[in-house]
Amino acid sequence: PANLFMTTKESTLRAIHHWEVLTLVPFDREAILPEIMEKRDVRLLNDYHSTVRRKMLPLMKTKAEKDWLLEATEPL
Repeated sequence: PANLFMTTKESTLRAIHHWEVLTLVPFDREAILPEIMEKRDVRLLNDYHSTVRRKMLPLMKTKAEKDWLLEATEPL
């Protein structure tokens, strides 16, 4: 799965664009190598996964779905 983003222009004097996440899908942990990531990138990924968990967990219907989401969004 891939996440979809939308860019919006902020209403400021400068042309600043903001990325808004349209889909909330955890990143595949098997494709992540935390040992080569900068601390900032680990923090950004953990923050994103925290958002995915907070917004998506209430929508999960079964225990299996909830367990999958909790595992997929564990902090690195």
